Amino acid sequence: MPFPDMDEAEKRLSHPEPLTAEDARALFRWLGPLHHHLPRIQMDLALQQIEAVDRFNKASGRLTKLGMWLVGLQTFAALVALAISVISLLHK
Repeated sequence: MPFPDMDEAEKRLSHPEPLTAEDARALFRWLGPLHHHLPRIQMDLALQQIEAVDRFNKASGRLTKLGMWLVGLQTFAALVALAISVISLLHK
């Protein structure tokens, strides 16, 4: 466990670098005595959530574009198949 006592937890919270998920889990047991640091903990976790949502949105956007290209390709293939069937019916 990264924070065996409250002093270690207090030292970690005094450093400005963002909390990792492991840090946040380890700090959970010290939240009562460290309640004066709660706004900072909430801010770090909120920023991590915003970053996760941004990464999800970027990945989702790429998948959406790929899906649109595939739908366009499928539509083109269907139109070609329709044109071939119409041409073959007209030549009979």
